Amino acid sequence: MSVAATSGVSPPLQSTSELYENSNPMDKNTFLQLLIAQLNYQDPLQPMENEQFVAQLAQFSSLEQMQNMNDNLEQSIESDFLLNQSLNNSIVTTLIGKDVVALTNEFHADGESSLELAFEAGQSMKDVKVTVYDANGAVVKEISPGNNSGDFTIVNFDVSDLPAGDYTFQVQGQSLADGSVVKPATYIKGMITGVSYEAGEARLVLNSTMLSLGDVARIVSRDSDAG
Repeated sequence: MSVAATSGVSPPLQSTSELYENSNPMDKNTFLQLLIAQLNYQDPLQPMENEQFVAQLAQFSSLEQMQNMNDNLEQSIESDFLLNQSLNNSIVTTLIGKDVVALTNEFHADGESSLELAFEAGQSMKDVKVTVYDANGAVVKEISPGNNSGDFTIVNFDVSDLPAGDYTFQVQGQSLADGSVVKPATYIKGMITGVSYEAGEARLVLNSTMLSLGDVARIVSRDSDAG
């Protein structure tokens, strides 16, 4: 029987690199199993050439390195997150008893604790109006400070006069330079009275208002105008 007439020999298998390219991303163990299977079932009359074998080993090595780099990156990100969370938790406790200015337009009134509303435009304004809204969006108070230099300004309004609840406020004025509408940055000012932890994140309690550490714009001395 001539060799040329031999039957039953499996056709050449698709190379491991082709399988890798035509399939979903695989891990290094799957890649190695496919490479071994290819060697075991290769056509003895058409064995894998050395160059092809070396190329696939190089591809396997590259895949392994990429997976190791990805694992190391994930571990590094997790470590950085935990370290950052730990630092934040340590920092917030040092703010208890301190007066801070927080960048927000939201606040909670409890009828007892006091905090101050403030704004800063960075340019001179006229016809400044401060509007306070309740949780339903209804206007509960309007204050008209008049003209403003654009510096940090405390609103002359006693928040403790409001019924207990959640509120928002906005400030609007008209530019003295060109008459355009100006909406200054809004702040609340008060003392940090405690720290609350939610889902591992530390939250500052400014009177009765919850803040994140990132909301804190300034730490001020008692009775300071924060300017």
